[in-house]
Amino acid sequence: MKVLRSIRQIGLSDLYVFCMFCLFLFVFDNYYYNITDTKYCFFVISTCLIAVLIVVLKVIQRKTQRKSYCFLTKIDLCLGLWLVAQILSVLFSSNRMQALLGSSQRHTGVIFSLLCVIGYLIISRGKKKTKKAVEIFLISTTLLHLLAVANFFSVDPFGFFTHLSDYQSAFFISTSGNINFYASIICLSLPISCYLFITSNTDHNWYFLSAACGFFGLCVSNSDSGYLGIGCMFLFLLWYSCRDIVCFRRCILLIFALLTAAKILYVFSLLDPTASRRYLTLSALLTESPISWGLWFITGLLFSSMIRFEKAFAARLTSIRKCILFLYIVIFFLIVCAFIYFSFINKDVNIGFFSSYLRWNDSWGTGRANAWSHLLSAYQTFPVHQKLFGYGADTTRLIMMDHYAADSYLIQFDNAHNEYIQYLVTTGIIGLCTYLAIWFVFFRQLFKHRRQCSIYSKACAAAVIVYLIQAVVNINQPISTPLLFLLLGLVQGDLKQLDEELHVFPALRKETQGEPDI
Repeated sequence: MKVLRSIRQIGLSDLYVFCMFCLFLFVFDNYYYNITDTKYCFFVISTCLIAVLIVVLKVIQRKTQRKSYCFLTKIDLCLGLWLVAQILSVLFSSNRMQALLGSSQRHTGVIFSLLCVIGYLIISRGKKKTKKAVEIFLISTTLLHLLAVANFFSVDPFGFFTHLSDYQSAFFISTSGNINFYASIICLSLPISCYLFITSNTDHNWYFLSAACGFFGLCVSNSDSGYLGIGCMFLFLLWYSCRDIVCFRRCILLIFALLTAAKILYVFSLLDPTASRRYLTLSALLTESPISWGLWFITGLLFSSMIRFEKAFAARLTSIRKCILFLYIVIFFLIVCAFIYFSFINKDVNIGFFSSYLRWNDSWGTGRANAWSHLLSAYQTFPVHQKLFGYGADTTRLIMMDHYAADSYLIQFDNAHNEYIQYLVTTGIIGLCTYLAIWFVFFRQLFKHRRQCSIYSKACAAAVIVYLIQAVVNINQPISTPLLFLLLGLVQGDLKQLDEELHVFPALRKETQGEPDI
């Protein structure tokens, strides 16, 4: 009893936050050789242990505490339906054990999804210390970004790259493993620090430092999925910040800081080329191209002008906001036209660097287009029950082997590299719709309480949005996906409290015994 009381005083949700937002990011066993397995095991053990302790405390306190009320929110219901859809996918799968436990490489079966939901419940039902959790997450990810920069310049304090070839080293970084997994963590951390820097009235220097480290990490990641998410983030922030001159100036400063970080990295690479990795794709464009130098100069000049002529800019913010929106529409239209022209009308003209983005073929997205088209073709051949409930969670490789066994390239894909196509083929249209319903209800609730929510909840919501954007070209996995559901839990904790105060869901309220203070 004394031990349990001591645990209760610590705060189980706080302990879980520390485990997942700090220790989880840095834990490893055999370097990169089993990094996914190690983090998955840590996630399983920490989540199950905290959940068991919470249940034990609730049972002990059931008779001693007065009656209270708990809410079953709409997001809870959507998560429950999502789990049911995944369980049904197991029943219709040809390999039920793999659908339940996940493949040996990804571990994203039904059990993984269940643990993500449990983690969400631990956070959303815990103490409302969103700021504290966010600060822990930012401190941890800032250290993660600094380690990534060190790795990029051949500084390897933990010996991760000792037994890797130069070719293998290009695909791994920091303690996150694969560069795309690291990019998804960037897409969870950078929106938080950037949003808080723009909107917060305190701790500006710390949030800017965290964001700056994230910019360095983004440049050395060499992952286009990270640029997709962060690029969309900046497009929104630039338009959003036009409501206030201070926010707008800070947003311009962030853009300038990103470009400056790229130039600093480029200079360091020139000083010691042998110790530095190569900048690839969009990282190369950002660091080395003349276009980026021009943008850097223009952004710096704009920021300086805003300091000097602040009142003039403040008087024209409405017009600037309209111009930005119009510019977005024009750019989007031009990109769509260019994509259609180079993909379907003139397929032979050489467009160099931009062929990787503006020409749709099997090699687009380093083979992603090839995988997507074949998986969608396979889905069309599924019987009705598998179209509804899928082939079984985390069974992408089974789909490829059953439908394209003769193609040695396709059977290498164990994930769609698009989370939405992944859920469609593995959990069916029901699984995909329930997954999308989670986020639809979440953003609907967030919009409803947009004025009452704290800036920390809004920052976490921004991170969720950016993650969902990069998920179009990335995969769900045990290294970053659990963090998505924990951030969802942080925001839902605030939304739930607001709904309780406003009695939004009286029909769903259930009278229960007092819950433990977790």
